Amino acid sequence: MMSKQTEEERKAKRKACTAKWKKANPDKVKAMGCAYRKANREKTNAANSAWRKANPDKGRATTATWREKNKKRVKELQAVRSAKHYALNREKAISGSTKYHAEHPEQVKATRSRWKKKHPEKVRIAYHNYQANKRKNGGKVSLGFAEKLLIRQKGRCAVCKKSLKKTGYHLDHIVPLARGGKNEDRNIQATCPKCNMEKNAKDPITFMRERGYLL
Repeated sequence: MMSKQTEEERKAKRKACTAKWKKANPDKVKAMGCAYRKANREKTNAANSAWRKANPDKGRATTATWREKNKKRVKELQAVRSAKHYALNREKAISGSTKYHAEHPEQVKATRSRWKKKHPEKVRIAYHNYQANKRKNGGKVSLGFAEKLLIRQKGRCAVCKKSLKKTGYHLDHIVPLARGGKNEDRNIQATCPKCNMEKNAKDPITFMRERGYLL
């Protein structure tokens, strides 16, 4: 029969080996943990709930730390939960929103104004998509496209080559919607406001020839 000291030594050795294996195989440890939690969801949830109830301060601190480290994941989860909640309470949400808009027009107007100032690119793209839908041209400009376009054009107007940082920019349909152009990424260029206003609904080749380009 083994002595108590030897038994403790063996336990310590096993513990050290386990710790070493976990450190060397983090992906396997994570997969095993996920598999266990999935197979014992109710037991795990109950244990977590009991721990949080017994340690409320530590629970809040742990949650705050996780949220700080996983901001992108938190946004994704919030979006999924919001979508599910809206789907389940759509009629209630619409009626509540309509009532709030009717009772607080000034607050709604101020909120929209702040949002538009904070998201100019989204406003531009929403306007282009609205105009295309109105004309039934088809297509949709993707979100984030304006930023990619400015990088591709090196921050310069597609027509006069002026710096768009100085002039500001418009998203111009190369083939105008009035001439049947599609409202899609490949038919969009960034121009300075002056060039866009001068081009208006002109044929793109005719307009560039007027500017002295040999097309």
